[in-house]
Amino acid sequence: MSALTVSQLVTELKQVVESRFVRVCVTGEMSSFRAWRSGHWYFDLKDEWALLPCVWFQAQQRAGIQPPADGTAVVLQGRVCIYPPQGKMQLVVDSLRVAGRGALAEAFERLKRKLQQEGLFDAQYKKPLPAFARKVGIVTSKQGAALQDMLRILRARMPGVHVLLASTRVQGEGAHVEIAEAIERLDSLGCCDVIIVGRGGGSLEDLWSFNEESLVRALFSCRTPVVSAVGHETDFTLVDFVADERCATPTHAAQTVVPDCKQLQQQLQTHARHMLQCMQALLNVTRLRLQQVQQRLQDPRLIVAPFAQRLDLLAMQHERQGNALALTLKQHQQQLLQLHRSLQTGQQQRLQDTRHRLALLAAALQNLSPLQVLRRGYGIVQRVDAKTESESVVSRCHQVHIDQQLHVRLQDGTLQVRVTDKEGVS
Repeated sequence: MSALTVSQLVTELKQVVESRFVRVCVTGEMSSFRAWRSGHWYFDLKDEWALLPCVWFQAQQRAGIQPPADGTAVVLQGRVCIYPPQGKMQLVVDSLRVAGRGALAEAFERLKRKLQQEGLFDAQYKKPLPAFARKVGIVTSKQGAALQDMLRILRARMPGVHVLLASTRVQGEGAHVEIAEAIERLDSLGCCDVIIVGRGGGSLEDLWSFNEESLVRALFSCRTPVVSAVGHETDFTLVDFVADERCATPTHAAQTVVPDCKQLQQQLQTHARHMLQCMQALLNVTRLRLQQVQQRLQDPRLIVAPFAQRLDLLAMQHERQGNALALTLKQHQQQLLQLHRSLQTGQQQRLQDTRHRLALLAAALQNLSPLQVLRRGYGIVQRVDAKTESESVVSRCHQVHIDQQLHVRLQDGTLQVRVTDKEGVS
């Protein structure tokens, strides 16, 4: 058997395949969609076990058709061919119909709705990014081009910024666990002003690690502001919704977290020039106003002279009034002294008269006192009211009855007596 060249073998395979599959209808899930400037669409059609590259040339597309998103289930019609330069079998599409969303897309939407209902995407939990980040944490693969793009932008915009890299896998089984652990490590250090989580573009499958629930919750719990920069501008992951800021690309993220020092210098210079101009303008206006005020000013001595004369007149008036007031005050003092003496004399005389009258009244009151009567041998008879328990003086016989208990108050005490008989006086 003679050996075939690669071209010969590929050509024979091309003839066999293209003659066998002239027209096919195949269903699967869209993935890795790419649109070229020529208008041609390149994407993969896949299911659980296999993947088929596809191309849809611009001439075969319907006017105004929009490309389905990755993960969309579609039904394609076309022909199978082999592209010799790459030795690649592909499906040349001439008809595309959306059959429904694929399993990954459905899982994405289902988890998105769940997390959104829990409030993980609410704006109230978004932390503001620092205006001047001095230390930036980056969670990505150290072999990826995204890291080099971010480092280049960070060093160009802010040469003094410190970068702390937590290298992880960004796709494949278990990658989301590594990413979550890297975020938690950087956050626990507490030294990063902001953390960028990012990678380059890819298919829905390639980016699926950033849709895992555990990673989304780890990012939500992060105390450090986080910027997501996963894929290209058209790529969206759940990390984008929970992050404090979403950037279309890793390059955009680097531009977002640090300001451009050159632009800041230019802005400072512009502000300095503006402030200098404002100060110069204010100085000119002030100088002009000062000149105008100086022109309106008179000789200060001419202004002060009338007030000085007026002050002298007022001083003389005050001196005359002061002398008159002093004389009046002296007269009033003499009158007050005389009144004080008269008041003292009157008070002493009034006090003597009052003492004398008080002595007379005390003597009369002593004579009228019941105690004085008791000393002469008389007594006071009192009875007690059984209901009110109050005492009252007995002055007549009819006020008491036989066997009633009475109190007889004498000079030196009280007698308890009982009425055995009574005789009235007509």
